[in-house]
Amino acid sequence: MPDTVVESTFDVALWFQDRARREDTYLQAQKLQRLLYLAQGYYSAMNCGRKLMPAVFVAQKMGPIEPNIYGVFEAGRPSMELTSPPPVVENFLELMWRRFSHHTTEYLTTVIKSHDIYADAFERGAGDTSPVEISKYIVILFRCA
Repeated sequence: MPDTVVESTFDVALWFQDRARREDTYLQAQKLQRLLYLAQGYYSAMNCGRKLMPAVFVAQKMGPIEPNIYGVFEAGRPSMELTSPPPVVENFLELMWRRFSHHTTEYLTTVIKSHDIYADAFERGAGDTSPVEISKYIVILFRCA
């Protein structure tokens, strides 16, 4: 079994960007980061620790960041073709969108920063000076017995 369900984190990020566009909504780079992080965590929780996408999230002062996605999407949606995720993943992403898209970036950041996983990773990395990967903690926390 592959380590992740989708082959590229870009496909999930593009899915969220396109979903926002269908609602005529601008999706800020920081909010995209929070949605990706929440999707990874929830998917892992629901699937015995299996990762949704090959993303590496790090704990920074502003919140969890997937550095590659952040760098590419900071200026908006890049000109890339979306590889549609399998229907089961698309249904899951739609669920994530409906649950979290109406919240502000600040609210999502506050909620995420209150999680022990984020706080522990941020503390271990001394904040922005040496960001620590959060992803491994998500998977460890949600492993099935």
